[in-house]
Amino acid sequence: MKRVLHALLLGLMTLAALPSASAKDITLDFENLPPGPLFHGDAWNIGNDIYFETFSNSTVAQNGDYVGEVVDSNWAFEQCGQLQCTSNGSTYVAAVNDAAMYFSTFSGNAFSVRSLSASFLGPYADSYTSIVGAVRLMGVHADGSSVLQTFTFGAPGADGYAFQSLSVSNAFAADQFTELYVFGLACNSAGNCAGFNSDRAQFALDDLVLISAVPEPATWLMFGSGMLLVATRRRRA
Repeated sequence: MKRVLHALLLGLMTLAALPSASAKDITLDFENLPPGPLFHGDAWNIGNDIYFETFSNSTVAQNGDYVGEVVDSNWAFEQCGQLQCTSNGSTYVAAVNDAAMYFSTFSGNAFSVRSLSASFLGPYADSYTSIVGAVRLMGVHADGSSVLQTFTFGAPGADGYAFQSLSVSNAFAADQFTELYVFGLACNSAGNCAGFNSDRAQFALDDLVLISAVPEPATWLMFGSGMLLVATRRRRA
């Protein structure tokens, strides 16, 4: 028993001396998803404890309703039809007709958001408004409260819509979330943007960087202290 207590004490001393554990960056690049349609109610395990779901915002949505695509850039034109799907040389996910995306963890552990690559998607047109649309992130805390981060997109260039590398604000990045929603907004010539019931809010998403916290040494220290207490009580008994 003395040897066990001695080993536990040495372990606790080592843990106490460790620096704070660094967070783990997780880049969701969607390369592990097969190209093809996405439907309302689709759910995917995309690795690193991350759960991904696509859904329609329609009040009459049913499982199996079409809401988007997993797009292979090599076949973007064929997959997207009348939409100006962009090509970024990789696989990405696209939401159409006011659909949205949802991210969470299987374990329930919190995470933060650092950055993403995104593009608005729209049909071909003779003219465009100066701001055609936006992508909005809604991070949900463990207590159910939420915060928003919105990125706007201008008219497409000569080569159509293009992905933009976007970093969230410092305040948004500092938050810890248990859920993340991503949805699009379509804007009219007056600058008014709507995300639901317009059937025009469409976007593409790639390289979403989440930061999953790992246990701090203090967490393991508490666990080890508990084990030491149990061992001590057993010895006294």
